[in-house]
Amino acid sequence: MFGIIQRRVLRRGSFTCADELIKKMYDYMIWHNQSSQPFRWSYRPKSWSANQSATHSGPN
Repeated sequence: MFGIIQRRVLRRGSFTCADELIKKMYDYMIWHNQSSQPFRWSYRPKSWSANQSATHSGPN
């Protein structure tokens, strides 16, 4: 979550005080929680495909 906040709030932000920074972060988190959708993982390690044959072979 912090990486998303960094890209969307902190990177191009100009804040005059800590209270302004906190308010911007809080406002973003409220917006994100109201409009977000489930996170989709896109990384699949090669080891997962190697382990699938062992996990899908059925009960022992």
